[in-house]
Amino acid sequence: MNKAEKLQTSIKIKIVDYREEIIRLFNNRFKEARERFERIKDNYTARELYNHLKEQTPETAYEPLWSVVSLFEEANYSLHMINRDHYTRFYRAMRSYREALDAESS
Repeated sequence: MNKAEKLQTSIKIKIVDYREEIIRLFNNRFKEARERFERIKDNYTARELYNHLKEQTPETAYEPLWSVVSLFEEANYSLHMINRDHYTRFYRAMRSYREALDAESS
């Protein structure tokens, strides 16, 4: 066996469907919101959730929260391609929303 044959490496790659991942992450955050905020109903639509959370979150959270809701609706209800750009914008909006909530808590 020569030196080149002895070298091996492996890497785990997670392949995701961006549409499904946006929907999954939104639903996870929806569950967290029900635990954190009062009177959130299980049957709220994304926009009803937005309107409810807007009343209980700082103003700095409104824009990223709206982006999260809009991108979720696009992923959940549209038929067009959801790509990495959608996922990246969704992820960044989720992070900004979380940061706005954390800033309020501290």
